[in-house]
Amino acid sequence: MWEPFGTTSTNATASWRSEPNERGTLNILSTCLITLILCVYTCLHVDIPEHGKTPWTHVLKRKLFWLLPGIFAPEIVAFIAARQWFFARNLEIHMRSLLDPLVLQTSKDSSAFGYLRSHRSRGLIRLHSWTRLHAHYALMGGFAFDTSKAPIQFMPEGRTRLTLTSVALRKLALDYPDLVPDISAETIREKGKANGFAKSIVCIQAFWFIVQVIGRLAAKYPISLLEMNTFLHALCCLAIYCAWWNKPLDI
Repeated sequence: MWEPFGTTSTNATASWRSEPNERGTLNILSTCLITLILCVYTCLHVDIPEHGKTPWTHVLKRKLFWLLPGIFAPEIVAFIAARQWFFARNLEIHMRSLLDPLVLQTSKDSSAFGYLRSHRSRGLIRLHSWTRLHAHYALMGGFAFDTSKAPIQFMPEGRTRLTLTSVALRKLALDYPDLVPDISAETIREKGKANGFAKSIVCIQAFWFIVQVIGRLAAKYPISLLEMNTFLHALCCLAIYCAWWNKPLDI
C-alpha cells in the first residue's frame, strides 16, 4: 500500500534538525539571478518617449537596448548616471537662482498682498520651487512646447511639439520665466512607476548581497565566479541609484 508520508517507526520521536552547513547550487543560482535582475533591469531609468510613440513599447525597447551594457559593463551605466547627476545638479542650481525669487513667499508678508500686487501685472508668480526632481525630469525630455492648437504653426518641418533642452530651459528662465511650467514635484513623481519605497527594496537587496559576500571573504570562505560578478553588479547598482534617486522611473 502506498504511504504518502513514508514509513517510520512508531517509537521514533520528531526532533528539530538544523540546516546543512553547505550551500546548494540552487541556492547560489537563485540568489544571484534575483539580485542580477533587480540590479540590471530595474535600475535603468530611460528617457521619456517621443510624442506619438507608444510609451510602454518605447520603454521596453530602450531598456532592452541598455540591458547589454548593463550586464557586461555596468560601470558604463554607473558613469552615465553620475554624469546625469552632475548635469541635473548644475541645472537645479541655475534654475533655482532664476525662478526661486519668483516663488510666492508668504513669510515676508503676512497677507502677501504686497507681493501679489508687485508681480500680478507681469504674471511672474510661481507656486513651486525648482528641485532636483524637476532637473532630472527636464533632462529626460519632460518639458515641451505644444503648438497643436495654435492659430499659426511656426515650428520647423510642420512639427507641433518641440522638446525643451536644458539650454532652452535656461534661456526661458532668464528671459521668459512665465513660460517655464510651474508644476509641483509631487505631480512629476506620480508619473513614475516607482517611488522611494520601491527603490529602497532594490537597494536593500543589493546591499544585503554585498554584505554576504564581504562576510564570506572575511571568513575566508570560497566564493563562486557568479557571486563575484553579481557582487560587482550590486556595487554599481547602489552607485546608480544614488545618482538617479530623484530621477523618475519609466514615465
